[in-house]
Amino acid sequence: MGFTLTALDTAYEAPDDETIARVVASMDGRRIGLITLGPSDAEYVEVRGTVQDGFALSHQAGGLDRRRRSTDEALPLPLVLEVLGRYARHDPDWARGVAWEADRHVPPAGTWSGTWVSFTVLVVLTTLLVWLWRGW
Repeated sequence: MGFTLTALDTAYEAPDDETIARVVASMDGRRIGLITLGPSDAEYVEVRGTVQDGFALSHQAGGLDRRRRSTDEALPLPLVLEVLGRYARHDPDWARGVAWEADRHVPPAGTWSGTWVSFTVLVVLTTLLVWLWRGW
């Protein structure tokens, strides 16, 4: 199972340690603020942050219910490179050295103005106002 490293609009198939290090070290928070490394869209390690401020890691192993993130959001570059290298080599202890916690996906709450009820009320009120304005 091959891994792909994705940064911005560029993908690197089967990246070696040098490629991973170069791409992660180029993360500046403006042009490249997020990269992913993994075999698919459902299984990957995601890196956010910058060299200056540190990095945060997320890992998804299937669906959104199997997602976790690093508790530290300022991981140093050497640790991040070590973790990504082990992950790319299919090392079963790839997550060693990082504390993880569950990262539950919470769908955004809808507002009342975005519901079919509000649309219906708006149409009825508009129709009533036009009817009253034009006369009975």
